[in-house]
Amino acid sequence: MNRRQLLQLGVAVGPAMLLSRSVQAADAELVVGSNVGAPPFAFKQGDTYSGFDVEVWDEVAKGLNRTWRLQPMEFGALIPALQTHNIDVIVSQLFIKPERRQVIDFSDPYYKSGLIALTRIDNTTIYSAGDLASKHLGTETGTVAVGYIKEHIKDATLEQLPSINNALLALEGNTRRNHQPREPREDELAASSHKLFSSPTDHRIF
Repeated sequence: MNRRQLLQLGVAVGPAMLLSRSVQAADAELVVGSNVGAPPFAFKQGDTYSGFDVEVWDEVAKGLNRTWRLQPMEFGALIPALQTHNIDVIVSQLFIKPERRQVIDFSDPYYKSGLIALTRIDNTTIYSAGDLASKHLGTETGTVAVGYIKEHIKDATLEQLPSINNALLALEGNTRRNHQPREPREDELAASSHKLFSSPTDHRIF
């Protein structure tokens, strides 16, 4: 099975990896990387993984007649893992960006999404994107929110954290990147790869 057939079934893989896997072992178990700390898209439920992305991929795998196992990873590690052949496929929420197209192939989109901002419940100063100027903002490493903040939020202090859960904890004032307790800052914001304002975009398995 070639790469185009895989793409038509809703998955994209690294060009070199697909060739080597298809030549060496067409029926080998596929290793699927996913950021599983992002319900409802991918999350651990008991001893198994569930969520919208996981279920979509499971249907793709059935169409390919391939066995697979999920490898949970932080979002920022997914593309490097694909490039180094540590995984065969990425199934995760991902915005389509020109620089990503240079190193990976995307499937057709399977849903549309956008970005929103989250603030503390006692926030009284942040009500729009314009209010974020010069604020301390947190988001997950490697996500589209990083680029959005750098490009659109003037004079913001950006803190990139390993996962959206870390960002949410920082927002609540429980921890920073070094996991040390601290007092909360009212101007902090947590943004995820599929949340931040209202900018619709395609999401794809890639």
